[in-house]
Amino acid sequence: MRGRSQLALRCVCSAIHWSRVHCSSSISTTLEVDEGRPFRDNSSNSEAESLPPVPPHSFEVMYEPGTRRFTLIGTSPVTSDSVVVHCDVNQRAMPRLTWDSTYGKPSPQPRSSVRRQRGMVRRSISKHLALPTHSPDELPIQFRAFVGSAHRPMCMELRLMSLDGLLGIDGVVMHPGGVVRSSIVDMPLSKLGSLYQGPHLTQVHLAATMTSTHRQSINPLVPYRQALLQYADRFVNPKVCPFSRFNHHPVHTAPGRVTDALAAFAKDVGVDDELALFVHQYALYVQNEEDDAWLPRVDAALGGLLPASRELQRHGRRLTR
Repeated sequence: MRGRSQLALRCVCSAIHWSRVHCSSSISTTLEVDEGRPFRDNSSNSEAESLPPVPPHSFEVMYEPGTRRFTLIGTSPVTSDSVVVHCDVNQRAMPRLTWDSTYGKPSPQPRSSVRRQRGMVRRSISKHLALPTHSPDELPIQFRAFVGSAHRPMCMELRLMSLDGLLGIDGVVMHPGGVVRSSIVDMPLSKLGSLYQGPHLTQVHLAATMTSTHRQSINPLVPYRQALLQYADRFVNPKVCPFSRFNHHPVHTAPGRVTDALAAFAKDVGVDDELALFVHQYALYVQNEEDDAWLPRVDAALGGLLPASRELQRHGRRLTR
């Protein structure tokens, strides 16, 4: 009797597994037929990431290797304002794009995951339904856009972020004077010189504050423990947190009509989803370039003692993230 019950249990489990596999495959096939567009396999994008993307809206990109930052300079075609976009690339891992710019929809990456349950190893075969998930250690890509004109005695700073290739506006800061390219890097640290800091337009700062308080002890020898990386240092010194307003964290948000007007103004000056997608792509390109240049610098410092191999380069890239 015991052998028969075990055999029946195995038959039931195999039937459930067969139904799950066929249901998932039928659902994925239905999605492809309904949309009429096949899913793109983003697992082989290493060659595409090695080439720098082309900036949109006639922006000119400036990037100096070794600085981990890049700047875009352009002019608004609608308002004729000067627009300068600046982005500091983090040393930690950044989320990969899961948004297909060609089709304008999420593009899941086919992958198979292995999980253990009661001593048995099961492999999920549903490739098209396994959407990629971002690690909690991956930081969002933040950048800033400075808009100024010769007719106005002030400069508007838009604090932005790329949410999987889509534009997210976090806040607005007004600075005295025009857009000065040399002082853009020092602007966020000199908050006393700003004229006005508006309310938060999103609640990302609350999530960042909560997640930082629940972090465990972090090794001080990791490479991203720098004061310049404001995200990594927010749990040590909250005064440098980019979401703080004069060293405090308000919980109020702006009304909807204000955010809509600000989004319309940002679109007129060329700050839109297309720019956010480019910043995300170029930030990944800069990070790859900096990581690839890390090993030759160490090899030169050691006098050429490191063997030049692909595996060692990949190992060095993992150390920098």
